[in-house]
Amino acid sequence: IQGASATSTIIDGDASAAGSSSDRVFDILGGAVVEIEGVTIRDGHAPKLHGASPDGGGIVIDSASAVTLDSDVITGNAAADANDPANAGSGGGIFNAGTLTLTGTTVSDNKAGTDDGGGGAGNGGGIDSSGTLTVTDSLLSGNQAGASPLAGLPGGSGGAIANAGTASVEASTLSGNDAGSGTFSNGNQTGGGGGGIFSSGGTLTVSDSTI
Repeated sequence: IQGASATSTIIDGDASAAGSSSDRVFDILGGAVVEIEGVTIRDGHAPKLHGASPDGGGIVIDSASAVTLDSDVITGNAAADANDPANAGSGGGIFNAGTLTLTGTTVSDNKAGTDDGGGGAGNGGGIDSSGTLTVTDSLLSGNQAGASPLAGLPGGSGGAIANAGTASVEASTLSGNDAGSGTFSNGNQTGGGGGGIFSSGGTLTVSDSTI
């Protein structure tokens, strides 16, 4: 998918519209190889279908698929069941079980989890990855895993990134992300696990980056 630019080519999941039957924006499945350049993906809201968790508000990538995002913006997406907000998912912006490469891309203001009564923890406010993730020359900011500090509900893991696979972050900035209730540390709020990055059971490499 080749957009004109992220400011002019916008794919909107319409989750912000009152009464909308929103869905995530892209399901990338079945071994697909996809490149998206110069596009904004916004306002997706993952559904809960057939008992599965509502993962990947903007994009979900299955284990056989590979996605490259170049000069894109992933913003305002949510991983939680729109009809039952107590059901939190993972990967507010993107849920990746395959191969995901970001270059020159902004992932901002996405959320995994809810502030509603009975709601709570989701993992990977920006990205939840159990596959292979490469982030280069990108910005991840304002993403949230779990409930907000004022909600008094559980924090999540990985405000910007939750990693259980193989992840590499290079020449990138992660700032102002939130893993739930707690106190600020260098602009990233904790209370869940990892205001910036939470990595467990995987491999993480970070170089020339600001967190």
